[in-house]
Amino acid sequence: MKRYFVRALVLIALAGTIQPAMADQCMYLDTKDVADRAAGILTAAKTIQSFCAPCGDSAPEFLRKGSISVGNDEWGHYVKMNGDILDLAYTYVDGKNLAKLAGCAANDVPDSIQD
Repeated sequence: MKRYFVRALVLIALAGTIQPAMADQCMYLDTKDVADRAAGILTAAKTIQSFCAPCGDSAPEFLRKGSISVGNDEWGHYVKMNGDILDLAYTYVDGKNLAKLAGCAANDVPDSIQD
């Protein structure tokens, strides 16, 4: 009985680690080029919105454009705005999906949203 309990705990723990990885499609990037491209697009953008269709968001949320930077850590390259790492898949600039504009493959997100 104890063996089954331990296996169940391991499966629950593994399931918990898989879900966040699926939610963050383009938060950590394989190349600095994609991060640099995204930062340039953000800098030139008139409007920036957050919208996660796979998460069930009902409407986009406008974000305040502030400091934009590119960095990297043990998980890869990233883009920060106002001190927060952005997931490019759920970020829209001037109504267009930032991940797709910058070259990060994002799944199950619209190419554009209505402003």
